[in-house]
Amino acid sequence: MMTKRMVTVFFIGVLLVGSLVGGLFAGGPPAERRPDFSGVWKLDPAKSDFAGEGVPTSKVDRIEQKGNKLDVATDEVMAGNPVHGSSHYTLDGKECVNDVLGNALKASVTWDRAVMVMRTWGKFGDVDILLIDKWSLSANGRPSRCRRFRWR
Repeated sequence: MMTKRMVTVFFIGVLLVGSLVGGLFAGGPPAERRPDFSGVWKLDPAKSDFAGEGVPTSKVDRIEQKGNKLDVATDEVMAGNPVHGSSHYTLDGKECVNDVLGNALKASVTWDRAVMVMRTWGKFGDVDILLIDKWSLSANGRPSRCRRFRWR
């Protein structure tokens, strides 16, 4: 049985790599200069920040980025409990809604230069949350870092 804390950490994984105090879409890089996050991301705890929450035993995100859309499928194991989830976003700052373990959470994606900023908010169970993830790539185009910031 997953506790609220485990579910919160899973949610952090699903809505993943990427959101923070973002600038407006118009202030971001032109579409042709945006990094492409497509591929398989495997968790590297040493390069990740989970905002003080527990770190999953394992986590794999399969990301497909095409045009103005970003789709994320996540497989995660937390405290021995495997969970699968998927989320869908637009890359133009427009609000979207994702179902995360029965919770309808809103999200928007903006850009801070080459950093993708993903902001997610809503009620998770009976807890109001705001998550901001920042996603970036290393110089060789490989996934580099996801930093998470959380407010309750």
